[in-house]
Parts: sequence; C-alpha cells; structure tokens
Amino acid sequence: VTLCLPPQTRRQGQERFAFRGEVVFDRTFQNVPHLAFQRTVVADGAFLETMNHVVVQLSYVNGRHRILLQRLPSIRYHAIATQTRTAESQDPAMARLTLSFVTGTNERVAPLVEGGVRPEGVELIPTLSDPSETFWRQLNFGEFEVSEMSLSSYLIARSRGMDMMAIPVFPSRRFMHTQLSYHADSGIDRPEDIAGKRIGVGEYQQTAALWTRGILEHDFGVSQYGVHWYMERSDELSHGGATGFTPPDGISFQRVPPDKSLASMLVANEIDVAAVHRAFQKGSNIIDRSTRIRAHEGDWSRIRPLFPDRIAEGKRFFEQHGYIPANHAYIIRGDIHRKHPWLAFNLYK
Repeated sequence: VTLCLPPQTRRQGQERFAFRGEVVFDRTFQNVPHLAFQRTVVADGAFLETMNHVVVQLSYVNGRHRILLQRLPSIRYHAIATQTRTAESQDPAMARLTLSFVTGTNERVAPLVEGGVRPEGVELIPTLSDPSETFWRQLNFGEFEVSEMSLSSYLIARSRGMDMMAIPVFPSRRFMHTQLSYHADSGIDRPEDIAGKRIGVGEYQQTAALWTRGILEHDFGVSQYGVHWYMERSDELSHGGATGFTPPDGISFQRVPPDKSLASMLVANEIDVAAVHRAFQKGSNIIDRSTRIRAHEGDWSRIRPLFPDRIAEGKRFFEQHGYIPANHAYIIRGDIHRKHPWLAFNLYK
C-alpha cells in the first residue's frame, strides 16, 4: 500500500524535502479502533515496522505532525512523502535521545507528558503511574531511565549504593502533616495530643511520613519515640523492602494486618490518627491497601481533620519556616547519567 502524505505549507526560511521509506511508529497499538498519534517524520530514514493500523489523515499542528490511524489487519505500509521542515531543525531532530520516563500526572508535569514541552535533544516515552507503584518498581527493578522518585527513598537508596542521580525538580510539594485525621474517641483535640497515641502511616520511610514526624516534633513537641507507629505496606510491597529498611532503635513499630488498611483501622478506632485521604481518591494501586480496603461502610462522622483549616496551618508553617516541603524529585538512572552527562541539565531546564 502506498500512502501519499500531503506536502505542508512552505514558509519563509524553510526548505522542502522528500523521502522514500517506510512509516514507523514508536509503539504497536493493540485493540484500539482508531486514535491520534504524534510523531515527527525524519528524512533520509529507512524505517521498518509491521503495524495493524493505516494512516487515514495527516495534519500539521503547532509544529508537529498529527497522524490519525485506523485499525486494519496486520500489513506493512510504504510511504512516499513531500513535507516541510526548518533546515536548522533537521540534525537535532535526528539526534534526539529516546528515553523511558515514568511519572505521576498533574498540571505541572502534563506539558512534558503531552509534548508541549520537549527537553532539548531528548524524546521522552512516558508511562503514567501512581507514585507508590513507580517508586516500588524503580527501586526494585530499575525499569525506567528517567523516573519520579520519593526524596526520602532516594536519600536512603543512594546511601546504600543504588545507582541513580537526582535533579532538583520537584513535581510535588505540600504541607503533608495537614492531611492527618483522628478518631473522635481518641482523646485528640490538637496536634500536641498525639503524644502517646497510635499513628498510622503508609510507610515509615516515605517522604510524607518523614515530614510529618519532623513537623510534629519540631513544631508541636511530639517526639517520634513517644508514639506508636502502624505501617500499612507489607515488606514485599514497600519502598523500604527495596532499600533494606528496619525500624530505628527505640521506635514503637508494628505493621497493619494484611486484611486491614489505615482507613479501616482508623474508622474502627483501632488506631488514633492517620492520613486516610487515599481511601477517597479515584483509582487504586497494588502498594497502598487504603486504595482497595476503603472501609466506606464505617461511621466516618467520627473522623475529624487534625487541622480543620489547612490553609491557615500551611500559612503558619510557611511564615515560620519559609518553604513548602518537597515530596518527590526526578532521578536519572546511573548508567544513563554516565553515558550522557549533558542530560541532567537539559532535563532540569
């Protein structure tokens, strides 16, 4: 099959060129009736891949080729094309480094994932993943060349010889201690009352728990050694399982039973205080049981926010300390960083 891809409008400072070869795409799409897929077509290439979709429309929008595919029986497509591209962009486009990239999604990262922002010299192939699963996968298996990463797990991993390099870009910042809730029968009315109580965390080493421990101690006088810690994640499905976590000496530490979650234990008054917001968010993951054992049948009228005015508490913290705590960063796998030392700065920009 020969596809004639229409020439683009010629503009001042651009040159026209033609290439003969085979159309190539980055992925084979299965069981998708039709979809839009973006790719910059490169000249002078001999591209080869068997696809099960046919190009039915090609347009040129905001400097990118937008190709509409329609699913057909498996067949090979050849193309003869005349297209337009700025001369100065030819070599950089051909030289782009293609890297796997895993991240959670939010408004700060979306332009990078959707292609509105493109790091110089780099083509990122994104995988969207819940951060809990992302960190577990990367710490255990190193699957991705560029990955979002828990700051606390990164520091522990680096100290124990794991091969990764962080760049100071923080997709997630928040006042993590303001997400705590308590049971009305716990005897807690204010943060200082947490002393001696049972406090639940997803994972003791995770960045949110680290910030919570530090803020409770430094701002409210509640020592991490003066409470009883309950950790939801199992050793096998935790970030600490990959980094060799063991509870510090002197810490009262126990794990949540495998058939329960922070949400189910808090609403049943089996722990006194915990961050259980994930039980009310969309989606689930294999790491956090509160995304699966949500205990919505419990009496949630008995659960109260530790900080009823979270904005006021965030304002207090910022005025006192001068920053919003960072939760995650991005890391480059060590072998990639050594092979391409320029990559870190290009991604940072």
